[in-house]
Amino acid sequence: MLKRIVAFLLMAFALSGCSPEVTEDMLIGEWMCHYEGVYDIEKTSTDDRNFEINNIPVKYEKQKDNSITEQSYNLAPEKFSFERYRKEHHNLDKNIEYEDIWEYQYVSEDEFKYVHTYSSRDIQTKKPSELNVWTTRCVRQKN
Repeated sequence: MLKRIVAFLLMAFALSGCSPEVTEDMLIGEWMCHYEGVYDIEKTSTDDRNFEINNIPVKYEKQKDNSITEQSYNLAPEKFSFERYRKEHHNLDKNIEYEDIWEYQYVSEDEFKYVHTYSSRDIQTKKPSELNVWTTRCVRQKN
């Protein structure tokens, strides 16, 4: 009964956009994650990682709109920072600035989602050069 009440409260928080703070205790147990990444890479981008991304076989699939998708299943969850929302803004060099955003959404006590967004743009023209979005959905394994 208590487990159902906790699940209901976590669901209510997630639906209202107010995910609860997470602690390491919440992640006790066996978890499996589905990872999905979308790389929206401009043809004119000069970021060296684009070349590396394009040359990774199998995991990546290039789309007609010049984006690349990647999927991985049944991964153990990485060591998360346990912050519900975090944003960082940096200058990569004198020409490129980038922003990283990490967000968690707790669906229930047995499932959570983790979204990492990376965007970069030219400092002078403000033209976007890259947008990458990685989504990880983790589900607690039942014994």
